[in-house]
Amino acid sequence: MPGEPDYYGLPDLAVLPSQDWLPRAKCSVNRRHTDFFFPVARGAEGLSVAIAEVKAYCRNCPVKKECLEWALAADCNSGMFGGKSEAEIRKIRKKRMGKVVPSGNRDKTHCVQEHPYNEMNTYVRPDGRRTCRACHKERNLEYRKREGI
Repeated sequence: MPGEPDYYGLPDLAVLPSQDWLPRAKCSVNRRHTDFFFPVARGAEGLSVAIAEVKAYCRNCPVKKECLEWALAADCNSGMFGGKSEAEIRKIRKKRMGKVVPSGNRDKTHCVQEHPYNEMNTYVRPDGRRTCRACHKERNLEYRKREGI
């Protein structure tokens, strides 16, 4: 059926946006190997170095925006497109969809120790995760007692 993923979960290519911009892309003109755009960590700082290399390569590409838009429309989950890393692409996709990064305990009404998540007992961290104030206080008291503080 048009528009639905095939047996392998790949999008139907008939409904993807055109790639008429591809011949003007810097990577096509210079015939850059595609592995370059799928960075893999090699050592402690290998991934960040590889990502920086791709970003530098894509910086002056004349179709950088079209490349990124195509990747977003095609729901590409790996590789770098339009000079953006996989994490940056995920953030853009979530922002456009109006979704907040899901929190593991967002739908829970009580913490592990059965304290209620209510306005008085809940601290919301900057990253959106919730913490039970009562459990935090108990852990803090145990730590102070153990450390003799």
